[in-house]
Amino acid sequence: MNKAKYRAGLEDSGSGMAFTVVDAADQVIFDEYVPLSGRTTANLPQRMAEILEKYQMNFSDITEWSVGGGPGSFTGLRIASSFVLGLIYGKTDVRARCVSTSAAIAASAGCDAEKVLVLFDGRKKELLAFGLAKTEQGYCEDGFQAVIRSAEDLQQIAEYTQIVAAANDHIAAQNLLGEAFAGSIRKVEQVSALHLITWNPEKFDRPLTDLLYLRPAVFVEPKVLRDI
Repeated sequence: MNKAKYRAGLEDSGSGMAFTVVDAADQVIFDEYVPLSGRTTANLPQRMAEILEKYQMNFSDITEWSVGGGPGSFTGLRIASSFVLGLIYGKTDVRARCVSTSAAIAASAGCDAEKVLVLFDGRKKELLAFGLAKTEQGYCEDGFQAVIRSAEDLQQIAEYTQIVAAANDHIAAQNLLGEAFAGSIRKVEQVSALHLITWNPEKFDRPLTDLLYLRPAVFVEPKVLRDI
């Protein structure tokens, strides 16, 4: 495959959309962040198109996509991955992949430790923790996951020398475990999608359907309709 004309990173797993495009020489064309959450996430394609138009570009200019694969919200992850799947459908000259959102958060925070822990607000007075290990290609998920509900649970994450969280998740950590613990966390105000593009740039083996949800959708058996 020829080197991409433009490479794009797209992250929509939290409270905002991060959208970045670089050229074939790895020069950043733009690195944008737009607050999107809840129902406004449905506006993601429109907002992306507006950003591209601002830089005199369109979706057909992009031949590589790196999309945040979570952990994150069900709605945001599904909209981002499904939209890109639609863009690349039937095209043999465009490739796409998922990249760990945790890795992008750690890179955005400037982490440099061998082992990094990323925290997410799990709701229900819980923090969900995901471990990363430093490699030559960037931070990779090390398979460690934990649920933190109290200070006693912090013993299981003692080996992680750096802890990081996005801004909203940092607030949840402070509310649950106090300011002292929150002060030990590196807070990321905005996650840059550039770190999705630069993470191990030739590794395209994680498909856009391989997503990690913070709270997976739950199927509820429909009730039987009653005759009136």
